[in-house]
Amino acid sequence: MKNNTIKSTSINSMMIASISGLSFIIGLFFVLLTGANYWGDHLKKQMNIYVYLDDSLTINEIKATILLMKRSNYVNSKDVQFVSKEKTAREFLASSHENYEELLGDVNPFKNLVILGIQDSVKSNLKLNQLVTKFKSINGVFDVSYPTNFLLTLSPKIKVITSIISILSLLLIFWIYLQLSNYVRLNIHANRLLIKSMQLLGSTNGFILKPYILNALLIGVIGSIIGYLLINILLYFVTMQIPEIQSIYLEISNQIQLFSANIIFCVLFCLISTIIAVNKYLKTSHINLI
Repeated sequence: MKNNTIKSTSINSMMIASISGLSFIIGLFFVLLTGANYWGDHLKKQMNIYVYLDDSLTINEIKATILLMKRSNYVNSKDVQFVSKEKTAREFLASSHENYEELLGDVNPFKNLVILGIQDSVKSNLKLNQLVTKFKSINGVFDVSYPTNFLLTLSPKIKVITSIISILSLLLIFWIYLQLSNYVRLNIHANRLLIKSMQLLGSTNGFILKPYILNALLIGVIGSIIGYLLINILLYFVTMQIPEIQSIYLEISNQIQLFSANIIFCVLFCLISTIIAVNKYLKTSHINLI
């Protein structure tokens, strides 16, 4: 009996460690996804369309052109900024300390610029290209551009990272399921005589299943809490190095979501896996249980 207790404790500890690892991976996936969504939204908000105007336009024509662009359904009319070429020239001289007038004389090489804030629903490569084409067709527009770094580089990288984490999570889930199934089988084998006696006395499968469910519930709760603590220890050290991300990950609402996702997934995983495994072996005949 003492040896069985030691073995059971050892197996329980191994399963708790496995569920903790699963909880940690789930937390890491949640953290990466939260960060990717936050920075993605942040970059989207900063992504504008830049419309350069011809020098031939008068003040009234510039105002009329800006008003025309504001009427577009995809432009945020409250987020439109006009930057004169004179202001751009002054900022260039202040930042670069290079005087273009020494080469070009009084000619200002810069263009009047209109910065258009666009709605989030438009921030895809296809829609932006359509909007750029539309603005280029307006009389008096010299050129139209927008930053493509997010759309062409960052978005695919985010998808790759989330795909890799998803694959790792699925592999880990499958491996832990096999472990849990084997753990249940060993428990049933160790208690096969007791289970046979209970079946002969008319005990239902639900009654026999109850202690396994309680044990799985305990393993799921303890494992998820340990995994949650581990991911927060990691976040603590990361935020010490990068204080700017503290507001993202250490926010109370995000912590509640992280804890809830961890404990719900781990507990459900343990319960469902245990029920499937126990029902599978309870279908074995009484003779085979001996």
